[in-house]
Amino acid sequence: MQAAIAVDRSSAVEALRESEKKYRTIIETANEGIWMLDAAGRTTYVNSMMAQMLGCIEEEMPGRHLFDFMDADARIKAENDLERLKQGRIHWNDGDGYRHHRAKARR
Repeated sequence: MQAAIAVDRSSAVEALRESEKKYRTIIETANEGIWMLDAAGRTTYVNSMMAQMLGCIEEEMPGRHLFDFMDADARIKAENDLERLKQGRIHWNDGDGYRHHRAKARR
């Protein structure tokens, strides 16, 4: 019985590894920029396309705040929008049933 449980567990662990590998490959090779932030607005992950869009290197972005990549005017607007979003007073909607936020970065 314990051997069967160990085999099942080993198979599950291997399936999880393969799934993680597949999704990591999708994220890392996407033609879209993917940028993950923590609740404080600090970068936790960025794929190479997002780093390229911002004129950065992936390795220099983790830990940096979202606002580090904006000029002063964009930062003020983003701070205001984020505060309104936290209060539930702002929504972006393209009419397709999904909420979207679009951001553009210039260098």
